[in-house]
Amino acid sequence: MTMTNKKTCVIVGAGMGGLSCGAILAKNGLRTLVFERNNAVGGVARAIEFNDYWLDEGAHYVIHVPGKVPDRDRVAQLVGITHTCNVIKGQSITLLWQGKEMPMVKLWPLSPDYDRATLKSIYTGLTDEDIDEIERFVALMMDDLGKAIAAVHFETYNDLLDNLPYIPIEDFIRQRTSNEKVVSWVLNLATICILIPAESVATCSTYLVLVLFAGLTTNQFSYCYPTHPQYGGFAAMYEPYANVIRENGGEVHTRALVKKITIEGGKAAGVIVERGGEDQFIASDFVVCDVPPQVAYRIGMLDMGSFPSPYRDDFNKRVKTIEDGARRYDVQIVNVHIGLKRKLVSTDAEVVILNDNGDAVGGIQIYSNLNPASAPKGKQLLYIYTFFYKAPREFRVVERYAVDTVLPILRNWIDGFDENVEWMMAGFSPVVYAEYNQQMFSNHAKFENVTAVNNFYFAGMFTGRVTADGALRTGAEVAERILGRKLL
Repeated sequence: MTMTNKKTCVIVGAGMGGLSCGAILAKNGLRTLVFERNNAVGGVARAIEFNDYWLDEGAHYVIHVPGKVPDRDRVAQLVGITHTCNVIKGQSITLLWQGKEMPMVKLWPLSPDYDRATLKSIYTGLTDEDIDEIERFVALMMDDLGKAIAAVHFETYNDLLDNLPYIPIEDFIRQRTSNEKVVSWVLNLATICILIPAESVATCSTYLVLVLFAGLTTNQFSYCYPTHPQYGGFAAMYEPYANVIRENGGEVHTRALVKKITIEGGKAAGVIVERGGEDQFIASDFVVCDVPPQVAYRIGMLDMGSFPSPYRDDFNKRVKTIEDGARRYDVQIVNVHIGLKRKLVSTDAEVVILNDNGDAVGGIQIYSNLNPASAPKGKQLLYIYTFFYKAPREFRVVERYAVDTVLPILRNWIDGFDENVEWMMAGFSPVVYAEYNQQMFSNHAKFENVTAVNNFYFAGMFTGRVTADGALRTGAEVAERILGRKLL
């Protein structure tokens, strides 16, 4: 590394928060060094390149709220990036049931497209009296949601996450109805929207689940997918930030493990990085940790003995809240990526696969329609995913899901499927989702960007905001603190 008189900022982790912070700092004259232990940047939203396809390692989308400027656009403007997002067709999830496609809004009683006959044909155990109760109950839930949102300044999803009270959805339902079929139906619809298993969905935040229902059925927001002429997958969102860092004299290192953030005398002195089997101390004027605070503590990257009380005590309390809450979200994402020799699917939607009983068994995202860079020209990428509760990370689990569930459904849905498969890849997502899901869908514990060490900041998950937009804004706010001026 070349010597320079510029102030140096070391960023630990190359998630969206770290990359947006790094790009802004590099653009404003700081020497920015990013160290990422994985072989690709992107954090929980990372994508990998395979045979000219870009494969996401988890199910991702961003939300468009009509009339609102998203944080991703506000942050991108600071470094000269233009984000383009394609709106997924329609305002709702598309359901795939018995080889047929239908919009989810057909099952939602308050939607103009609601079809009572469709609901009854899928959920054959419901009587007319049960459906009457469902329709009454949905109206009651939406009225309750409207009152809750009216008390919140709503610009982004994070405004709702921060300000709506946490009430487990099963508790909310059971306080208002004794009809077990209504309870089961609402929880099942929540599972369809979020795709986390029934064992976990009952403890999800009522209002956040209802926001998804309402937003997808009343045009309040829609799903979008980021596009870029060079990158597919969610790499379209974050790779441009990595490029800005490099173009402005910064460095982005992958396969570089930060073993320790060194704090001495109440200041961050730098980091110890392992590369190529050797440890190296990198001195810095500022250190930004884009690793979840509780993870940095758990793996020994942070020595909390270096922090004074009461900060240290408060930190430990928040870690315990996160870890205790995450037990209910002990899920694994199973990924099945399929490369097709030609485009066989025209649906530009988030597709949720239902079994014959109407239970969600997986989701499908067809990125090559929304972002052509996801697949080579003329070809198509299918991404099928699901969440398994407390599943062992063993290949037999993945193989059974791909062979017994995914392939029969795709063969029934897509004409000429088998003869057009170029390759198929199945595996677990490397990202651990338990604590992330707890933060997104349940009661959450936040850490502040600033710490008791005045040149050390958090920018990762559990700091400030969640989702891609939230991470980008969190990184920008850390950059503001380092630069000492307002940017957003």
